[in-house]
Amino acid sequence: MRYSHVLLFVYILTFLMGVPANILAFCTFCRKVHRKATPIDVLLLSLTISDLVFLFCLPFKMKEAFDDMAWLLDFSLCPLIVFLFYVTIYNSTLLLTAVSVERYLGVAFPLRYSMFRRPRYAVLTSIAIWLVTSLNLSIVYIMPYVQWGRGTGGNHHNDNGTDSKPPPPTCYLNFTQDELDIILPFRLELFVFLFCIPLIICCFCYVNFIHILSRLPNIGRWRRLRAIGLALGTLIVFVVCFGPYNASHLVGFVRMESEDWRDTALLFSVFNSCLDPFIFYFSSATVRSMLNRCFRSIMAKLHILSDITGGEHVHTDNIDLHQSSPAMSVYEFIYCVAFIYEKKALLTSALQQHHEKKAQQVFMESVDKRSDPPPKIDSRSSVKCDICISDVKEWHRAVRHDGGGSAHRQNNTNDVSDNLRKSRSTQKTKKKQNTFLLKARDLHRQIWEK
Repeated sequence: MRYSHVLLFVYILTFLMGVPANILAFCTFCRKVHRKATPIDVLLLSLTISDLVFLFCLPFKMKEAFDDMAWLLDFSLCPLIVFLFYVTIYNSTLLLTAVSVERYLGVAFPLRYSMFRRPRYAVLTSIAIWLVTSLNLSIVYIMPYVQWGRGTGGNHHNDNGTDSKPPPPTCYLNFTQDELDIILPFRLELFVFLFCIPLIICCFCYVNFIHILSRLPNIGRWRRLRAIGLALGTLIVFVVCFGPYNASHLVGFVRMESEDWRDTALLFSVFNSCLDPFIFYFSSATVRSMLNRCFRSIMAKLHILSDITGGEHVHTDNIDLHQSSPAMSVYEFIYCVAFIYEKKALLTSALQQHHEKKAQQVFMESVDKRSDPPPKIDSRSSVKCDICISDVKEWHRAVRHDGGGSAHRQNNTNDVSDNLRKSRSTQKTKKKQNTFLLKARDLHRQIWEK
């Protein structure tokens, strides 16, 4: 009884944590795949679907744990729920292996792999994984019907005088010795082909992935550490979540019995659906940006709500009943949010235009006050030109920090400035100066982006 309570607690916790996270990841990957699909996004979308199917089975397992591991529901649901439950667990192992292979190929053979890096191959891989796991675990779907046909629950006498065989009291839990002779070799096959081989592939891919990243000089330190941490974290999740349950297959085959601690080891595999969204967060920039937008949106709405209420107690003595209805409150709140966001967008656009105009004005003044004439622009290339990169960076710093004051202090004498102003008094020279300014701005933007 105590074990069933622990199992029920883990099921509920996994369901409450996994459903919102996986639904958010599912919506994010659907938008990403619809807009521009990549193989890693297709594989992670398939893993998300597998986790959602697994979470769909958890309410039935909760009912089973609540009834002290007795199956009191319609027994026709038992084969389907158990089949989906175990298929999605082994789907996760194979899909995580496919993700590790995709990462390794993208780092080890970037040019060669880019020729075959197509989303349709990831779709075919996902379909193949679902077929492989479904075929290997088909015995899980058949065995409950076999137990029912053998009359494990004893004979039941119908009203018409005929004997019928009632369904077993449990669902894929207790087995006879003849049934164990079939199930134990089947479990050993799952241990070898659906756990050991994927584990070896994951270890090989992630060890080489980390080795290659540690030797690349053109990757930032934070980006390298994040990628290495992601590889190690995925490998640890793979071993911790799926290792204990699959180890029970090997131990049970050696001892020729079904181990009692198998259900306890299964709890680690159940909790994997909560850990997969963390892998999604660090694997995909799309998921990170989606979560950041959601967080900022929630914080903005909370801030607006606090501004509307003002943190003060609202007296309801003199409020009209029609104006205090819930519908009116919701409409007023939505209107306030839309109004504030509209004004915020207009203000942001106006400030941006003002800063751009001011920066252009200061930039032109800093060019006017330089002692040397404007450099020449090579019209054949936007990068290969006679403008010195240091001059562009100097102008950029002058505009951003002190509004051209540093440029003015470096090359500013009154006599030279007067002569420059007199020499550029004609309209033709002004047009050339404006053309030079626009090209210099484009050039310094390209240089700073690189």
